[in-house]
Order: sequence, then structure tokens, then C-alpha cells
Amino acid sequence: TRLRTVLMTGLLAMFGLLPMALSHDIGSETQKPLAVVVIGGLISATLLTLIVLPTLYVIFERRYRSGHQGQHGHHGQHGSPAYHGNERRTRREGSSSQNRRREDSAPTDG
Repeated sequence: TRLRTVLMTGLLAMFGLLPMALSHDIGSETQKPLAVVVIGGLISATLLTLIVLPTLYVIFERRYRSGHQGQHGHHGQHGSPAYHGNERRTRREGSSSQNRRREDSAPTDG
């Protein structure tokens, strides 16, 4: 979903600087190198955003998951973690003992 927005932003800026980069009029001696450098920076930033950053994210995410996989200590009878894929839910909602403490400390209408 971000591909379109990143490409449109970079391409629009590049196309806007294209006349400055291709001009041969008076004063283009100073404008032309600046436009070329800015266009090169936009190209490299777009490529970094679309290719390099997602690749680095996947690499570091795999390293993080493989390094933290065996550190939970709560394994079921088959050696797999006891939560069986409910990790996202337990992080967001907390463990059941935390929920019980919240319910116990909640004020009652009595």
C-alpha cells in the first residue's frame, strides 16, 4: 500500500526538477548540478525506502525471533510453546492473572 505513495512522491519531485537539470539557459551552470544532485538523492532515497529498508526489517526480525524462540521456558508436552500462536493476544491483553488483578481492584457499584 505504501508503494504508490513513495513512488508518486519521489517521481513528482524528480519530474519537477527535470527542466532545471536539462536546461541550457543563462544561469544553468549553477542550477544544473544542484538539480542533478537532488534528483540522484531522490532516486537513492526511493530505492532505500522501497527495497533496502524492508529487506533489513525482514533480516533483523528473523534474527530476533530465532534468538528469542527458546527463551520462554513454558513448553507443552511436545516441546512447543504453551501459547500456540496466541502471543499477539497475550501481549495486548496481558496474562490472565493480570486481568484477574484488574477485575479484583475495579470499583463495584455496591
